[in-house]
Amino acid sequence: MAAHTPAKDGPAVLRDLGKLLPDLEALYKDIHAHPELSMQETRTAGIAAERLKQAGYEVTTGVGKTGVVGLLRNGEGPTVMPMQSGCRPG
Repeated sequence: MAAHTPAKDGPAVLRDLGKLLPDLEALYKDIHAHPELSMQETRTAGIAAERLKQAGYEVTTGVGKTGVVGLLRNGEGPTVMPMQSGCRPG
C-alpha cells in the first residue's frame, strides 16, 4: 500500500493518516483472511467492538445479532455517526 501524506493544512482528522495506515492495512488483511458468513460475523464484530472500546466509545454488541454500535459522547448536539459491523445495505 502506498504511503499517503495529507497536506499540512488539510483536515485535522487526516493529519495522522500516514501513521494509522499500517495498522488499518493489517486489520483489513486480517479480517479478509478470516471471512465469516452473513449474520455470523462474531469474530469481526468482536474486533470492531474492542477497537471502539480502545478509542473511548461506549459499545453495545449483539445489535440485530452481530451488529456493533459505538457511542462517542463529546458534548451536547444532535450529531450522530453510526459505526456498524454485520449490517449490509439493501
